[in-house]
Amino acid sequence: MTFKIKAFLVRKPGMSKEAFRTHYEERHLPLALKTFPEIIRHQRNYVAEGGAHFTPAVGMPAWDAVSDIWFADRSGFEAMVARLSTPAGADIQTDELRFLDRERCGMMVVDETE
Repeated sequence: MTFKIKAFLVRKPGMSKEAFRTHYEERHLPLALKTFPEIIRHQRNYVAEGGAHFTPAVGMPAWDAVSDIWFADRSGFEAMVARLSTPAGADIQTDELRFLDRERCGMMVVDETE
């Protein structure tokens, strides 16, 4: 059974949606896939204009993208997390500062069913 996380991403203040998407697709994603070979699938979901509807009690989240990231198992995810403390992981974190508002981003582990 695969292991999956969802990442909720918010672009850096002052960055256009187009620049955010371009950086994510052309710079960050290739770097992440090279740095973390444990990732077996990475799907990006960009929030469509007018496409989010939440009740007033919940409020409108500021996400620009929700990414689904799969690993073969939990140990693959844990290996990725451990690699974040290496020089290669530092390169990922430095790149995130170029396009993400990291204080407003988050992730969660999910159980997937159909």
